[in-house]
Amino acid sequence: MDLEQKYLDTFQNRLDDFFYDAVDLNLTNLRQCGFWIKTMNHQSHAAEIRKKRTDKGLPAPPVMICSITSRCNLKCRGCYAMARNPRKGMEITPQRFERLTGEAAEIGTNIIILAGGEPLLRQDILETASRSKETIFPVFTNGTLLNGDSVRFFKKNRNLVPVLSIEGDRQQTDDRRGIGLYASVISAAEVRLHSDF
Repeated sequence: MDLEQKYLDTFQNRLDDFFYDAVDLNLTNLRQCGFWIKTMNHQSHAAEIRKKRTDKGLPAPPVMICSITSRCNLKCRGCYAMARNPRKGMEITPQRFERLTGEAAEIGTNIIILAGGEPLLRQDILETASRSKETIFPVFTNGTLLNGDSVRFFKKNRNLVPVLSIEGDRQQTDDRRGIGLYASVISAAEVRLHSDF
């Protein structure tokens, strides 16, 4: 077995472990538990597609990262998105994004990380992603734009999973992102946790 296949097998095993743990943790929440079971089945099917492609010499990645915007409501020190000198109008369209997610699913790539900038500034893309129910979209957000509406959106569209980003402890986060940002992200996480997500 070559190194690449060993890596992919290890990744799939860890992914399977994650989904089994997610089901176990949500046994008292039937809707969430059902979501994880369906997702586990979709991911197993995607793994089979990738395996068949690999056997034919056409490997596909299990995960893709898609930077859907360079715009952000923060101006963090050292931000790579700002360093790229974003140009207005150069962002992916919802139509192109929908084609991209379909093409990814065809080759077995059913986890697409949405990054930015700040992905919550692209509600059009999030709504497009929400329709691809067999794909999981971790949404890497600074958390400052999470509110009741966005939490309800994530709750309704469980295939979009908000991932709140901090730099470490309070001082490290506030030094890089701005004073009070750490508390803001922690507050956003608490809103999410107390919303019966």
